Amino acid sequence: MQEDLTEKHKEVGIAVQKMIRAVITRWLTHGTVLRCALVLRPALDALCDMDDWNRNQKKAINWFKLSRCEWQFIEQLCPMLVMLSVASERMSSSGVPLLHEVIPLFDLLISKFEDIIVNTNLFPGVCAATICGCAILCKYYLKTDDSYMYRMAMIMHPGHKMSYFWEQKWEPEWIDRCYDIVREIWNEQYKPAPVTRMPEKQVSLLIP
Repeated sequence: MQEDLTEKHKEVGIAVQKMIRAVITRWLTHGTVLRCALVLRPALDALCDMDDWNRNQKKAINWFKLSRCEWQFIEQLCPMLVMLSVASERMSSSGVPLLHEVIPLFDLLISKFEDIIVNTNLFPGVCAATICGCAILCKYYLKTDDSYMYRMAMIMHPGHKMSYFWEQKWEPEWIDRCYDIVREIWNEQYKPAPVTRMPEKQVSLLIP
């Protein structure tokens, strides 16, 4: 079958490559699989129409040929999955922890997902899948509340500071909490200890 698929690649004029499989334990690979399928669509359709693979109806592969509507569904779903994959690769491939990028990245993804959810031109199934994806994003976004470091990294970064939270229209109580975090960290870790002055009598005794 791979040899026939290679021939179909050549016939339709696309680069020869193998169709990949999704890894069950790595759900982000589904975006890569669908993106590859869209590239290979002409060759896959041609392969499914080959007589050599459809003579025996019990083993025929033309049943696996996707309809135009199904391909449209994949085209609409793929960008959402690819966004998650790209974001994950960016954060995991960095040589150093980029804490100041975590919150903006979550905000960007959630904003993009919300646009997809309200897009009435998309298949309902695509919107439903995006709702599930958004729920997962929000679940992990809440994990940033478990550590001061993420918000501190934002506040101390010269390109963000507190103005970022106002621009993103965070709730006032959330922004107040950011101020409280700065004060707490300053008081606990960085505030200079008060200088204790010696009584004048003790000072006079030290002077010859």
